[in-house]
Amino acid sequence: MGKNSNGEILGQIAISHEIFVELMDRRLPELEAEDLERYFVALSNLLGMLEDDEKELRQVAREMAAEAMTLLLDELAR
Repeated sequence: MGKNSNGEILGQIAISHEIFVELMDRRLPELEAEDLERYFVALSNLLGMLEDDEKELRQVAREMAAEAMTLLLDELAR
């Protein structure tokens, strides 16, 4: 991929981030307190991982996938 392709993809990622924030802003007020707390913990953990510049994004993805699996199994058990 050339520089232009990367620029285009980065632009699409930025737009996707904006849409994600808008959608979550709409949905979060509907959540119960317990669900909000779980979302906040997961989001905080992701941010903590991303703040570690030594950690590659691939490693962050692996760790978040493992964490998401735990959350998913907890949710299915409810």
